[in-house]
Amino acid sequence: MTPEEERALLAATAARLDEDLREAYNELVALIREGVPVRQAVAQVMGEVSADMASAIAIGLSAVLAQEVTPSDVLRMGVGTLQISARLNQEAQEVGAVVGGILDAQERAFSDLEAYALAVYLAYALRNRNGTEAPRIDTRNTDIPQTVRRTLLGTSRVQAAIAAAFAVLDKVGLSEAAQTAAYQSIIKSIAVIKVGVAFDALAVKLRTAFLERLSYVMRRLALTELHTAFTKRLAALILQDDDVQYVQVARGSRNAPPCMCDAFTGRDQYGLGAGVYPKNVAPLPPYHPNCYCWWKRRPDVHGPAQLDTNADAYFLRKLGQPLAARIAGSRAKLEQLLGGARLEDVANAGRLPQYKIGPASAT
Repeated sequence: MTPEEERALLAATAARLDEDLREAYNELVALIREGVPVRQAVAQVMGEVSADMASAIAIGLSAVLAQEVTPSDVLRMGVGTLQISARLNQEAQEVGAVVGGILDAQERAFSDLEAYALAVYLAYALRNRNGTEAPRIDTRNTDIPQTVRRTLLGTSRVQAAIAAAFAVLDKVGLSEAAQTAAYQSIIKSIAVIKVGVAFDALAVKLRTAFLERLSYVMRRLALTELHTAFTKRLAALILQDDDVQYVQVARGSRNAPPCMCDAFTGRDQYGLGAGVYPKNVAPLPPYHPNCYCWWKRRPDVHGPAQLDTNADAYFLRKLGQPLAARIAGSRAKLEQLLGGARLEDVANAGRLPQYKIGPASAT
């Protein structure tokens, strides 16, 4: 598989994951609207998401490795200290807690809104006598419960609907029967708002909590696993190729933000040119999650290779602050590198063994 074919595979995998997650999000919203308990709804949807993601990774790995990989194989693969299946279960629990918190907040807000409507109704006669206006429905009115202001009034359509509901009391001289009818009208309107514009606003919050969060997690997990498999297979082929002695680390995207990849691709550590290394000692990508760097064959390069232990510091000094700190990862890490520390050592600090950066011959 060529790098161009791999990029096409990653794009297709990402598109498939996004489509699967959009369907899962729509199903989750429908289940919640039907009254299915939150954790049950999330568990049902996440089971389908896990199966879809395992299938997408299996298809991708089968193409990269040129051998069959099944979804069951994928779920047994390790991610950090967990299997992918356990990692997805963990994510399901976390998403369920977040979604549940959003729905609990919505329920409390509507309960408090109904209590506020009752308080307004009971105080109507007094307001009628002293000539004050009906309550102003917006976030600046501190008489309105904070839960309502924070959860419901932050959305203009919901605020307008609640204001319209309370407007039935914005009259002088209502009879006792008319006051009661107005209160009952408010309660009915609140019920309609809850399942209407307020639920639409809730769905937007769920989109962030479920769809956007999982899209990031799934893309990061799936695409990083596929790219790791690709770089290892490519490196194995290059190491077996006696006609190639040197490789160049190439960035997967020119539009990627500054990171350590810039140092691996920009430093001239062996006097062979920026990012060029003897293949037996070249650092094997990926260097971090969502890294899409790769090895490019350089049969046109001929030695000798001379290691320059100051290459990292020299490269970063030329860039200056703050770009050098962004590439290093922090100012503290930059100070280490400028003081003579190796980029690999700084980057590997605190990493699990399977994610440490090193030459392909050591993996």
